[in-house]
Amino acid sequence: MKYNKEENKVEFTQVEILRSKALKLRHRKKIDLAMKALSKAVSLKGKTKDYEYVEDENLDVAECYRILGDIYFDKKDYDKAMAYYAEAVKLIKWTEDYEGIARCYEKKKDWDAAIAYYTKAIRACNHSGTVSDNSYYCRGKIYLEHKKNYDKAISDLKKSIKACSYGHPKSDCKGCLECKEMIAEAKRRTELEYNPEEMSCMTKQETGLPVNIFIDDGGYWLHAGHKEPRIKFQNNYANDIQINAQVPLIISEEPIIPESNENKINVEISERDLNMVKNFIRRYKNLLIKVGNPKDNLHTQSYFIKTIEKDLSYAKRLNIKNPWEKIEYLNNFDNELLKNLDKSKAKRRGK
Repeated sequence: MKYNKEENKVEFTQVEILRSKALKLRHRKKIDLAMKALSKAVSLKGKTKDYEYVEDENLDVAECYRILGDIYFDKKDYDKAMAYYAEAVKLIKWTEDYEGIARCYEKKKDWDAAIAYYTKAIRACNHSGTVSDNSYYCRGKIYLEHKKNYDKAISDLKKSIKACSYGHPKSDCKGCLECKEMIAEAKRRTELEYNPEEMSCMTKQETGLPVNIFIDDGGYWLHAGHKEPRIKFQNNYANDIQINAQVPLIISEEPIIPESNENKINVEISERDLNMVKNFIRRYKNLLIKVGNPKDNLHTQSYFIKTIEKDLSYAKRLNIKNPWEKIEYLNNFDNELLKNLDKSKAKRRGK
């Protein structure tokens, strides 16, 4: 708004009039006309004498850019939406615009970028002396559902509740109740992730590996919301079991540390020894997956242990000191077993 000294009254600026018109048109579902009004409004920046201060003009024009961003977001054109939110940010660093960009990245499933912009929204809010319960809520939800970082999820969701409680009674606020439910879920998953009973330890002596490993024999990977079955290895060479020094490896032909963990975990064992653990997974991939199936693990677990014992016995017979450094020799062992099985069948037929 501008002050008319001659008539001693406050008047709306051209940008404000066009913005108000656009909002009414948008409400009436006349989106194209609304966009035209907003485009005209932002084109007036620096071309009128309506504003005494540049900051006031930036504030009004930024709001027009934000509405354009919201319209394109509703149209599912997230790239254009981000472009308009970014224009708004250039004029004034508002929390809502950073949140708009973050929401677009969420829709594009770029979780790291979404987290980065929710963080910028939080900083913008803190800079203005306020707290954004929504940014904490959204960032906490990403940490919980997509990054599996339950500690950060709990921290953000608690901050969201605290921020929201300034304006709403905790018992009546739907957002706070949702936060509490997600905090409970994060704690439940944390217990599954770090519960010593989640995985059975197989020591170095039992496997011939350079480190202790932990086998999922209860199907906890399903309960924890993981997409792939996994084992864990102890991230040091200690003989004693250390629950808090476990690193997950996905069970596959090419075992990898899950994406949510690879950036925050510093693998402390050598690459050679890590490859030995991966060879162990390659050798027993199908058995490890079956062991992690609650419906099929009791019989398989016993067979799994016996198979390891046979492999180690065969390696000892060949005087192989590091049986998991190369596993090609086990193919010969498999062939021997098949030959013995065929002989046994032929013998039974002869009887």
